[in-house]
Amino acid sequence: MKYVMPDRNSIKIRTVLNFLGSLNNPYRVKRQMVGVFSKEWTIPLVKILGEIGVDNFIAGNGDQNALIASDILKGADGLKRSMVFLNAAAAIRMSTEVIWLATLQNSVHSIDSNAAITVFKKLRGN
Repeated sequence: MKYVMPDRNSIKIRTVLNFLGSLNNPYRVKRQMVGVFSKEWTIPLVKILGEIGVDNFIAGNGDQNALIASDILKGADGLKRSMVFLNAAAAIRMSTEVIWLATLQNSVHSIDSNAAITVFKKLRGN
């Protein structure tokens, strides 16, 4: 992948090269979450993932994900919010020695206290 990256970055448009990392995972994972930059690519990517042996996956496009993230950061409730908490807890847990319960509590607190949306706005330049 490191050899493809310079060419991919020089093109300045999104192409199938954006998916190579997910499709070329050396660990041959059976489950994965994949972002799709355009809804037109969702079905082809789902078909390819199935063909390479991935049996459980979630594919979403950037616009959908941005709307979902924005809603959750603003306090929306439901299953998607719970999934964000679990993903955040997993990321914290993998990068620290903090126990699962504490990482889950940290992820809930970051959204409920508005800390997450503050950082999000700062990153966007708002």
